[in-house]
Amino acid sequence: MAILVLGVRSQPYWVSPGKTLAMLFATMCILDGCLDLLASTIVAGRFAAQSVPSEANPDGYPFGIWYRGFAASIGYVLALPLLLLVLIKSRQQHATWRLAWCGFLIFTIAIIAHLHFRLSLPEHWQDWYFEVAIGIPIVLLAIAFLRGLYRNELDWWTSLTCVPVILTWCIAVGMKSIASRPASAMLGCGLTPGR
Repeated sequence: MAILVLGVRSQPYWVSPGKTLAMLFATMCILDGCLDLLASTIVAGRFAAQSVPSEANPDGYPFGIWYRGFAASIGYVLALPLLLLVLIKSRQQHATWRLAWCGFLIFTIAIIAHLHFRLSLPEHWQDWYFEVAIGIPIVLLAIAFLRGLYRNELDWWTSLTCVPVILTWCIAVGMKSIASRPASAMLGCGLTPGR
């Protein structure tokens, strides 16, 4: 959030891919927080006036969406105009960065399809759906970043925002792949559970 505020105050804004990325992530965090607050306020107000809530209680559905999935169900849809604005405004950036912003649009559409149209996928695909979907823009972001690094075109905003995003995704995928390995595979590597 602080990076977004500093980025908006410094001009030119839309030339720097790092400022664009900071704006995307900060806006999504603000949107997520506001939607979570709205859903929890509605549900808390309903439950305060009634008896002990249960999982099946219809009062847990603000606007027809279960409160735990409310922010994601609404937030990704509300993010579409923001992503279209980024695609329009970032015309001065190199094509690799604009391709990365298209990747974020593809990711958002993939999540909306999964949340609203209940895609029937094999269980293994279901487990990795989010990581693969977010991997599309992250890989494109890494390609754009490496190209900018090679060409010595990066500003400090871009380094400050891209590197943590790319590393976080790599670490998350690595940890999930290790955690999802069956115990027999770990035994084959000389690892034993509990050690």
